[in-house]
Amino acid sequence: MYKTISFKKKLLTTAVASVAAGVSGMALAQQDSQLEEVMVTGIRASVMQSMDTKRNAVGVVDAISAEDIGKMPDTNLAESLQRITGLSINRSDGEGSQVTARGIGAELNMVTLNGRVMPAVANNNTGDSSTRAYDFANLASESVFGVEVYKTGRADIATGGLGATINIKTLRPLEAGSRASIGVKATQDETVRSGVGDEITPEISGLYSWVNDDDTFGVAITGSYQRRDNSNANNFVNNWANINTWDSTNPDLTKRSVERFKDGVVINNAPNHGDLYALPTDLRYEVQDNERERTNAQAVFQFKPTERLTATLDYTYSGLDRTSDRSQQSVWFNVDAISELTFDNGAVRTPVIYRESYLTNGVSRLKDVSFAGAHVESYTDNNSVGLNLAFEVNDQFSLALDHHSSSAKNASDGVDVGMNANVVTGEYVDWSKSMPLMSVTFDDCILRNRAPRDPYRSGNCNGVLDGGDVSGAMTNNPRSRNRTEIEQTQLSGEFQFNGSGFFENAALRFGIEQRKDTNESLASGDNRQGVGNWDGIDPAAYPDQYFELRDFGKDFPDYGSTTNDPLFFIGVDANLPKIIETAEAINASGAYPADFYDFVNGKIQWNNIYTTNRTIEEESKSAYVQFNSNFELGGMESNVLVGVRYEETDVSSRSLVNEPEILWWEGDNDWSVRYESEKTLQTGSGSYDYLLPNIDFDISPTDSLKLRLSLSETIGRPSYVDLRPDVGLNDLYNRTANAGVPNLKPMESFNTDVSAEWYYTEDSYVSLGYFRKDVDNFIGTQIVEESAYGLRDVRLGQLAVGSGIPQANELALHTYVLENSDSAFISDNGRWVRADGDDPLLMWKVNKPVNDKATVIDGLEFAVQHWFGDSGFGVQANYTMVDADVEFDNLTTEGQFAMTGLSDTANFVGFFDRDAWQVRVAYNWRDSFLESRTAGGGNQPEYVEDYAQIDVSIGYEINDNLSVTAEGINVTGENYRTHGRSKAQLLSLEDLGARYQVGLRYTF
Repeated sequence: MYKTISFKKKLLTTAVASVAAGVSGMALAQQDSQLEEVMVTGIRASVMQSMDTKRNAVGVVDAISAEDIGKMPDTNLAESLQRITGLSINRSDGEGSQVTARGIGAELNMVTLNGRVMPAVANNNTGDSSTRAYDFANLASESVFGVEVYKTGRADIATGGLGATINIKTLRPLEAGSRASIGVKATQDETVRSGVGDEITPEISGLYSWVNDDDTFGVAITGSYQRRDNSNANNFVNNWANINTWDSTNPDLTKRSVERFKDGVVINNAPNHGDLYALPTDLRYEVQDNERERTNAQAVFQFKPTERLTATLDYTYSGLDRTSDRSQQSVWFNVDAISELTFDNGAVRTPVIYRESYLTNGVSRLKDVSFAGAHVESYTDNNSVGLNLAFEVNDQFSLALDHHSSSAKNASDGVDVGMNANVVTGEYVDWSKSMPLMSVTFDDCILRNRAPRDPYRSGNCNGVLDGGDVSGAMTNNPRSRNRTEIEQTQLSGEFQFNGSGFFENAALRFGIEQRKDTNESLASGDNRQGVGNWDGIDPAAYPDQYFELRDFGKDFPDYGSTTNDPLFFIGVDANLPKIIETAEAINASGAYPADFYDFVNGKIQWNNIYTTNRTIEEESKSAYVQFNSNFELGGMESNVLVGVRYEETDVSSRSLVNEPEILWWEGDNDWSVRYESEKTLQTGSGSYDYLLPNIDFDISPTDSLKLRLSLSETIGRPSYVDLRPDVGLNDLYNRTANAGVPNLKPMESFNTDVSAEWYYTEDSYVSLGYFRKDVDNFIGTQIVEESAYGLRDVRLGQLAVGSGIPQANELALHTYVLENSDSAFISDNGRWVRADGDDPLLMWKVNKPVNDKATVIDGLEFAVQHWFGDSGFGVQANYTMVDADVEFDNLTTEGQFAMTGLSDTANFVGFFDRDAWQVRVAYNWRDSFLESRTAGGGNQPEYVEDYAQIDVSIGYEINDNLSVTAEGINVTGENYRTHGRSKAQLLSLEDLGARYQVGLRYTF
């Protein structure tokens, strides 16, 4: 928008547009005797500044100005960054969290704060949440005053950004001057369930900057507080890990089932001989209610005692406090109970109809349907304190010393309670629907009427699945403690040449850096404590009033065609605090058989064992030199920047391990592990060094046209978990495990960028660029068959072999082993069995990272920005195409080399900015991509399906000081879906909703 202010002043012949730290720019236009100051504010000013940053940079750089961020319909910085060409985001609970650059995943991109490397941890994760991927959900967009995205490598930027380096800029008082503002917002989240969360939640933010009259001392304070309540409705499958090859002469599937079902199993549209087929482990409906509080604060002090010395002391804080309550119902599948399958026609054949029946020779046996409740409290804390001393030795030479100490930590604690109703006679799932249909048949009278009565499997015989049928199973107290610290010291200098020609506008930058990264990760893993286990405990111990009927279908309003089906299963919901209280009392009473889990005074609590207890230290030393010059070549303005950076890194890795001592076989596919009480130290180390050159060149054949060429080398460090020195057991049933390699090398990329930019007006441009990344030492996985911790397999022992029962028929084999084994290897309650010293070692499929492949990633970036004269209307649009020669092969179960996060992206933003009105409509699209190659802990892919979202914001300036805004995020309520080796293999389906915000901001 434009505002015109008249005043007397001498004539000027130039127009100047400037926007600094979110303040509106101005243009000074000549008049005969009076100057009109035309202040360009709002959307137009911010996108002009972003365009100027892109145009004037040497190398491929994109930017967002402060006002652009503050006025975007975005709840955090990630959602603002997705508007930049080549950047895309991952979402959590419908909100942006991590940033992918040109198809390179978030862990391989560097995030810096004012040029300082920032540590990261994952939020709300009771498992191993170590990560290098910065989570932007911690950072409110109101706290940031500018962002620069460096897509090409530069010697003066810290290493680690294989895809890009994202530099977040914060307020400096000596630059911003004296100013203040305060804003409030109210948010309505349509996913919040009535009576659970607050439908309207608050947000407040403020800024205060003060500078003395001499401009020698300044203080700036910013802060924001946001509370958000939301509900996350999800249905998901743990994994489709039962990948086998179909044998039409003797299918493994039929072979397993025929032992129990004398008439075999009905198979419709059976796979062809040699086809891969997959079977699911389970299906779950889950609703999680979240209450989140985010607090951001920053204090900056600047002192400039002389014209040549500036000292800056700053402190930045962000905290994310989250509480989650989860309800769940699930069906778990047993391969040997399948009665009917209907397969699709996909490359990996997948059942779209799945049915199990629990009959043996016409006599019913019962299985459980499971219910669960959980409460998780998580707190993420980020702190950074830094000191910068900038000294101009003389007009040509300057030095700067910068040091910061930054940390990111997350603490998560949870209580899980598993319940079950052992009354199920059959299970049925229809996967062909948009949301899978879960259905069960049950009989809560069979075992009550059978003699002798089994107190652990009886229902209340009222023909309704209710609290009287539900018993205790187990509890778990997961917890994690993760911390990443970075100590970084940089000494840099710059020398401005005072020559002519090529050296007339030239400078030499140089510097040294020392950095230490320390990552500590503690995670409890499986700390289950049995309260009857999956056999259950007398339902009478759990009063009926603890439960109520629960129709999960009401939490998935977008899938009424499924949830209105008469076969749709309606289960029960549990009063979690009461269930925990009862479970504690049961274990304290000793009235029921004790299991082998750890108890202290009968209380359900953590067993004091961290299955992950790891510390990774990286110490890096580096030095760089970089030369840049602005000159004319053949009469055309040109720029060149040439640099080289040398860096060496030492890696130290150590883990304290409670080694697995015993595997208990509980029956069918249920296994549990007991760990040694004493810890064992395991260590490893590694080192590497790199020489990383870069050259950026641009030339302007005309004043409006700029051509660029950039060549650089960058590295991306391995994840912390890939550097672990120990082996971690993953899936006990499928015998999978994960291990690290402490001397793993970083990925190294040789980057080529070629682009053309046409700035056809002062606020409009179009650009086209090609990029290519030749990546060496690509980190993939290999699967190694090996033993772990001396664990043995009772199923392969002489006793089991001598039974003549196929290992595939685990029910019959487990019963036989229990009846014939030595009592020393059977649990106190006579239900579980373990191996003895004569049984063979158990072989595990161990996933290990490995550097032994090269790949090429390349793509095209197209962007346009156009304003339609003085109409107030404008558009921004961009499209990024990315391709790589390393993709996940869905038709192999071997180790994989695949690039995660690779996808095409597109954005379209329409603006209206005139007078007091500012309007944006933003469309963001991301194509499907591979999110993980180890979903469910095994060698299985997880693909995120294509996703598009529309956001809207409307702003109105009531007067020069007061403005009002209305915003809508994901206004069409798009949902989020992931799948395995085919779309039929659903892994997660989230029913999301829109969020709306109304706000006021007053500027002093």
